[in-house]
Amino acid sequence: ALSFPKDDLFHFLCSFGKWKECGGKVALVCAETGRRIKYCELEERILVAAQHLSALGLQLGDVLSVHLHNCVEYVIAFLACAALGAIASPSNPAYAGSDLGHQLSDSGAVLCVSSKRYSKVLEEACKHGSGESTLRKVVYIEDDDCFVHATP
Repeated sequence: ALSFPKDDLFHFLCSFGKWKECGGKVALVCAETGRRIKYCELEERILVAAQHLSALGLQLGDVLSVHLHNCVEYVIAFLACAALGAIASPSNPAYAGSDLGHQLSDSGAVLCVSSKRYSKVLEEACKHGSGESTLRKVVYIEDDDCFVHATP
């Protein structure tokens, strides 16, 4: 018989990965900047980011589009979404605007986190969706007030 975890993805990873026991070990390293986040910081950063996502209106069952390259902010956004019980819809940062537009429409994303380097693609995506857009807001990781940078 198969057994499945009862926790959400975020709490399962914290528990299974024994994050609290890893303390000062490095959990994430940004390939572009070399920035490092230790396990002792990661859980709190994700939970605070989840609170800020909630303040932006993301709720249980809502969809967050994560249109980012591989970076620390991607992990924080994805797991903050999971901690809220929302749904992350990751997309390829190499997408053309029309491709992203279809994914945004089809997923029903209400919020998107991205990088300003993809802002033109996002603008085009909002014009080329496959249905009526549900997207209410786009936030950029370069902005200091982006939820991925929230600290306690």
